[in-house]
Amino acid sequence: QEDTTISTKIKNDWYRTGRFFLMGSLWVAPVTSYWYTTLATRLVPGKTTAIRVAKRLALDQFGFAPLFCPSFMGLLWLLEGYSMTDVGYKVVAVAPDIIVANWVLWIPAMAINFSVIPLKFQVLYGNVIALLWNVYISYMSSKEG
Repeated sequence: QEDTTISTKIKNDWYRTGRFFLMGSLWVAPVTSYWYTTLATRLVPGKTTAIRVAKRLALDQFGFAPLFCPSFMGLLWLLEGYSMTDVGYKVVAVAPDIIVANWVLWIPAMAINFSVIPLKFQVLYGNVIALLWNVYISYMSSKEG
C-alpha cells in the first residue's frame, strides 16, 4: 500500500531552506528594519496622515523595492553558486516580473502597515506578509532563466 502521509508527499530542500534563513537573518531583517525606521523617522517623519502614508508608500515601493528585490535575488543566486555573470543575466531576466508582483502584494500590505501598524511592529507585520512573498520568490529564483 502506498504511503500518502503529508511527510512523504512534501520534499524539502534543506540547503535552499538554509539559504533563505541566512538571507532573512543577515540581509532582509537588518536592511528592512533600518529602512522602515529611516523612512518613518528621517525621510517622512511625523504623525501618521494620509499624505505621509502615501509618501512612505511611494518611497518604499518605487524607491526601495526596485533596488531591494533584485539585490535579494542576486545574493540568493550567488549563495546557490551561480557566477556573477549568470546572476546579472538572471536578475535582468526576472526583475521586471518580480517588481510588478511585489507591487501587487506589497502596495496594499504596506499601505496597511504604514497607516495602522505601530513602527515597532512594522517589521513583524512585514514578516508575516513575507511568508506569502517568499513562496513566490522561491519559485521565481528556481526558474531557469
